Amino acid sequence: MRISTFLLGACVFCSYAEDSHSQNARVSINKNNSQLEEILNEIESQTDYLFIYNNQVDVNRKVSVKAKTKPVSEVLDNLFKNAGVEYEMEGTHIILSSKSRDAIAAAQLQTHVLTGRIVDNNGEAIIGANVVVKGTTNGTVTDIDGNFSIEADPNSVLNISYIGYLSKEIVVGNQKTINVVLLEDTKTLDEVVVIGYGTQKKADLTGSVANVSTDDLNTQSNTTIGQALQGKIAGVDIVSQGGAPGGSTRVMVRGIGTLNNSSPLYIVDGMYMSGIDHINPNDIASIDVLKDASSAAIYGSRAANGVVIVTTKEGSNTEGKPIIDLSANVGVSSPSKYLDLLDAAGWAEVTTVSRRGRIESARNGTGFGFKTG
Repeated sequence: MRISTFLLGACVFCSYAEDSHSQNARVSINKNNSQLEEILNEIESQTDYLFIYNNQVDVNRKVSVKAKTKPVSEVLDNLFKNAGVEYEMEGTHIILSSKSRDAIAAAQLQTHVLTGRIVDNNGEAIIGANVVVKGTTNGTVTDIDGNFSIEADPNSVLNISYIGYLSKEIVVGNQKTINVVLLEDTKTLDEVVVIGYGTQKKADLTGSVANVSTDDLNTQSNTTIGQALQGKIAGVDIVSQGGAPGGSTRVMVRGIGTLNNSSPLYIVDGMYMSGIDHINPNDIASIDVLKDASSAAIYGSRAANGVVIVTTKEGSNTEGKPIIDLSANVGVSSPSKYLDLLDAAGWAEVTTVSRRGRIESARNGTGFGFKTG
């Protein structure tokens, strides 16, 4: 009887100590962008716990932990939050397992239909504004009244944009309806472009004019202006005229508009030019391309194929300090196909055979010809 009482008391004492350990075990960890396996090893070194998991648990993923004398359970809750991993404490063992696919799918299906309206700062509806869930291809556009409807989950971010307006990002959260006011991008609308004999703001511009600034031209190394313009302007095709390195280029604005000459009219600092390949791209401040028929109102029939207006850089007083830029480019060009050429001995042999054939043809009265052998 005494032995049974002793064993019962020992079991009760051990079970109490086990519960006390699981509740009071605390760790201090400060890791940034470390592997999950490293964090688990740190917990094992500070406590008596031992982790058990299989290959379905990704222990190589990067995590960050900052805990000071925090309970192990609280640290694990933060580690496996939204990670598709669940844990279970069994004595001094912590068993990790991946959540079932059904549970993960149910969490991912918490999307709802979000509606809203997009207007400008005057309260007018913006038609055709883009509404896209950031990082996805899920998107829509506003209707004639500025209204939109899109499916999104609470963690999604909506990116709302429209030409001439500043883009805006909005966190969905628990909102069911979102009303957005887009502000005008005054920097873009106030940008000045050259149009013939003067300049005009883009906000007041009705014709089709494209502008390329110095920053756009310096995005890559180019030896000619034609190369610098490639892919920068919609409706403008740049074609190389030959295979020579640094050769001239052919510019076509919206295709060919005349029978004889398809080149546009070039205006450099107000002067007519036959081409612009001789101008150093580093000397250019901006390039404006007039693409529609309105350019003919100023330049006449010579502007039938468009007008390319080049403005070069000029000196300026910037706090009285000179600014010096150095640009050095090295390029290598090679033909796509090499031809086998004769050496001196081969050329002499061909010449000798040719002359011999001509002499024999003259003797036979058959005229000049080429004969070998």
